[in-house]
Amino acid sequence: MRYRALGPLSVEVEGRDAKLGGLRQQIVLAVLLRSANRVLPQDTLIDSVWAGEPPEAARATVQSYIYNLRRVLGHDAIVRHGDGYMIEADADTFDVLAFEQGISTGAELLKMDPASARAALVGGLNLWYGTAYGGVDHPELDPEIKRLDDERVTAIETRIEADLALGGAGGLV
Repeated sequence: MRYRALGPLSVEVEGRDAKLGGLRQQIVLAVLLRSANRVLPQDTLIDSVWAGEPPEAARATVQSYIYNLRRVLGHDAIVRHGDGYMIEADADTFDVLAFEQGISTGAELLKMDPASARAALVGGLNLWYGTAYGGVDHPELDPEIKRLDDERVTAIETRIEADLALGGAGGLV
C-alpha cells in the first residue's frame, strides 16, 4: 500500500489506484493521514470532518466511512484504538513522510556532503505531483497544506545551497 498526498489524494493498493469514495470519506482519510501514527479520537475526527458542526448521525456516518475505506484499502489499513482510529505509515508507505525524511537528511548532510544532501533533497522534492491533498478542499487541512508548502520551499532553498556548494552557480542562473 502506498498513500500519496503530495498532490491529489490517492492510495495505491496492489499496484492499482483505490477508489476512495466521496468527498467526506476522502476527508476522513486525509485527516487520518495528516495524523499518521497517532490515534485520533472519534470525536476529534467527527469535529474535523464537519468543521465543528456535525450532524446528529455523525458517529454512525464516520463509522460507515471507516468501514468503506477498510473494504477498499484492507481491514488493517485503519486501526481502531479504544474510541479512536489510526493509520500506521512510514516513509515507504506515505509520500509525506518520505518527503520529510528526504529534506531532513538533506539538511543534515549539507555541510559535510553537499552531493548526498542534494540527492536526498531532489529525491524528496520529486515526490511532489501537485498541491498537497489536492482535490480534498477542507479548512481542517489548510494548516497541513501550508506547512507542507513551506517545507517544500525550504527544501528548494536548501537544494540551491547544495548546488552552490557543488559549484553549480552558473547552472542556477
